[in-house]
Amino acid sequence: MQICRGKETCKAGRIVKMEKQNRVEQIQKLQTETYDILFIGGGSTGSGAAFDAAKRGYKTALIEKRDFASGTSSRSTKLIHGGVRYLAQFHFKLIHEALSERQRLLENAPHLVKPLKFVLPAYRFYERPYYGIGLTLYDILASKGKLPFHKTISKSEAISEFAAIQKKGLFGGITYFDAQFNDARLNVLLARSAEKEGATVANRVELVSFIKENGKLKGAHLKDLETGRTFPVYSKVIANTTGIWVDHVRKLDDPRTFNVLSPSQGIHLVFSKEKIPCESAMIIPKTKDGRVVFIIPWEDHVILGTTDTPVENPGDEPLPIGNEVRFLLETGNEYLENPLTEADILSVFVGIRPLISPEGNQDTKNISREEVILVANSGLVTMGGGKWSTYRKMAEDLVD
Repeated sequence: MQICRGKETCKAGRIVKMEKQNRVEQIQKLQTETYDILFIGGGSTGSGAAFDAAKRGYKTALIEKRDFASGTSSRSTKLIHGGVRYLAQFHFKLIHEALSERQRLLENAPHLVKPLKFVLPAYRFYERPYYGIGLTLYDILASKGKLPFHKTISKSEAISEFAAIQKKGLFGGITYFDAQFNDARLNVLLARSAEKEGATVANRVELVSFIKENGKLKGAHLKDLETGRTFPVYSKVIANTTGIWVDHVRKLDDPRTFNVLSPSQGIHLVFSKEKIPCESAMIIPKTKDGRVVFIIPWEDHVILGTTDTPVENPGDEPLPIGNEVRFLLETGNEYLENPLTEADILSVFVGIRPLISPEGNQDTKNISREEVILVANSGLVTMGGGKWSTYRKMAEDLVD
């Protein structure tokens, strides 16, 4: 089993590499210019917000400690979706917002975001009408979209749509549509687009400390990790878009501040299409811990995921913990004709969700994926939470 790191999706897809940029020029600009907004963190949130700010004419800078798309933003389930499971939690506003953004991405980035058909299998006679009610609401919330509405299908149709499905006890199912995308490529595209709009964009640059005047932020000391040199940069506003590191940055600003992050780990297992033959995706509607799991064709392979495991001290390169691998194998095997074993796994990739829970005591699977914006007394603006599906709206809200 191969553990994927950085921007890699291993057997699940191609490694995305940025062309070598003129970093010397970008670093010099950081030292000589004063900015309206400095974004710290170049994942989906930071890159998307930097693009939005630069398009509006703000003098913008974006820095990333590692490479763009090296963290959580390249380790998603590769879906742009409203979140069917949020129906049971009555998060209708979040679903509607995400489905609206899904349509925007399908229209604006068709080379990266494409429709994907899902099969929801039914093994009890009442499941098709039961799930059909929820998917009718899902269709209504996406009423301005252009994807087909859900459809009730027979057993033979379900097998035709997803050849690997467990046939024993199968009544039929439902098909519906969401969208699939290349997360790493979209992240890199956003960073490049921000630069084309005039932003200063540099990777392998680390935040060291903040520069303050009368308790208010005026800039930051940054370190070029390629040369080891530290230098100041000045900005009217500094935005903390560091994902799972938002509390670390907040404590650099104010060591007494409280933690708001409730990080949650999600792992994905990658298999060959020979092992799981399918063209459509499958949603497993309810797991033992009350979540959903997806089986998704991705390029020449198939992804099974994901988990939702609270973690206290996540690192740059998270690994599967506890029984996560076994949980996914057991969950998938309930719905597959030919059981999977650990020996069938080609690779594993792991991402950390930067969930925000001020109460700090919620089960991570029940924490809303809605974004949260916090403004410190110093003026530091932090954005946490959210998900890829709503990155554009998050960027817009943050810049507003």
